Amino acid sequence: EYRLSAEQPAGYYHVDQSAHQGIKARLWKVVSVDGKEQSRDEFNSSTYRASPKIVTIGTGGASEAQLAAIQEAIASKNEDAVKAAAEAAAQPETPETPTTPQTPATQNPQTPQTQTPTAPETPQTPSTQSPQTPETPSEPSEGSGSETSSGSEDSPAGE
Repeated sequence: EYRLSAEQPAGYYHVDQSAHQGIKARLWKVVSVDGKEQSRDEFNSSTYRASPKIVTIGTGGASEAQLAAIQEAIASKNEDAVKAAAEAAAQPETPETPTTPQTPATQNPQTPQTQTPTAPETPQTPSTQSPQTPETPSEPSEGSGSETSSGSEDSPAGE
């Protein structure tokens, strides 16, 4: 059972009473002599009715849309949905605030500015290394020819 309370702030969720099963209890008087049962009499009998779980949900300060969401969750009889709707009602509604469109527009100009200084530095580094790179392959080419000759000379000499 859910109870809505405008006296409690939106987002308030409190279990006022836990659920209990109904039960019938009986008290017996058993008389035993030398371990042998002599008599068994029902002394008392009590019946306890089942009681539902009672939850109070605060709606104070909630908008009509938030209140409708809480009532829809209650109608679903899903306790997790009711808790989620109550927690959502505690948060201010954000669809009316247009902060999201402004944030990407501000970030886009900053991103190219950050990349622009990086781009000129990158070409300078390879241009310094470019003259060394061709020299390095030239030496191995010449050396490769020598190594090839040496390798062929070594092979027959080794045999």
